[in-house]
Amino acid sequence: MTEEHILAEWMHPHLPKVNDPKKQTARLVVRKDGVVEKKDPKAQQGHTYTYRIKAVCKQCNSGWMSGTETSISQTLMPLLTGQNTILTVEGQAKLAFWLAMKALVIECDRPSDTALSQDVRDNFYRNHTIPQEMEIWISAHNIAEYYGYFWHRSLKVKLEEQSFSAGCLKNVQTTILCAGRFFGFIFFNTVPGISFLPKRSVAEKLLRIWPIVGGDILWPPVELNMTEAEELANVIIDVMRAIPEWS
Repeated sequence: MTEEHILAEWMHPHLPKVNDPKKQTARLVVRKDGVVEKKDPKAQQGHTYTYRIKAVCKQCNSGWMSGTETSISQTLMPLLTGQNTILTVEGQAKLAFWLAMKALVIECDRPSDTALSQDVRDNFYRNHTIPQEMEIWISAHNIAEYYGYFWHRSLKVKLEEQSFSAGCLKNVQTTILCAGRFFGFIFFNTVPGISFLPKRSVAEKLLRIWPIVGGDILWPPVELNMTEAEELANVIIDVMRAIPEWS
C-alpha cells in the first residue's frame, strides 16, 4: 500500500499559506447525549494539505488515480483560488468523481469508521462509477483555517427491524474536503428514510453536483461563513439525534 495525499502536490503552490501551520487529527465518539470520548494526538508542524493516508496500491496511485488528479486540475484551479468561472456539466461530473475518490481515501484513515463496502469500492475502482447512495455538494469559502482541511464522520443507524454484527460497517457518512477557497461536501447513506437537505440558511450557498440536477454553474456562489461550515460538519450529529433507534 502507498500513501495518498489528501490534496495532490500540484495544488500546494496555489493554496493559501498560514503562519505557523500545524496539522492534527482528532477523533470524537458521540452519543445522543453528547461527546463521550475525545482523542487529540499531538499537533505536527506543516500545512494540513500535506497530510497523507496509506490507502491505495501503487498501481492505482500512479495509474488511474494520478490520471484523475491530472484531469481535474484545470476544472479545480479557479475554484480553489476563488476566480470567476463557469463550471460546466462536464466539469461537475469530473469534480464529483474526484470528490468521491477522495471520500473513499479519507475514510481509510480510520478503518473502523468506514461506511463503503468492499463491493462498492471494487465497483468504483473497476468501473469508475460513483456509488448510487452518494450525494455531492459544493460551495465556496474564505476561512483561513479551512484552506486545507477535511472532516470525516460516520454513524451506524439501527432501525427496529435491523440487527448488526459486531463488525458491521457504518451506514451513514459525511466527508468534507476544503482546498483553498473550495468546499466539498459528500453524503453517503444506505438507510431508507434518511436524507440530507441543507438548512435554509445555507441552501443558496450549496450547489449539488451529484446526481447532477441542472446546467452550468456560475462560480463562485455566495461564500459559507465559519458558523455555516461547522453546521455542515455536524450534520451527522443532527441525523443521529433525529432518529429514535441508533447505536
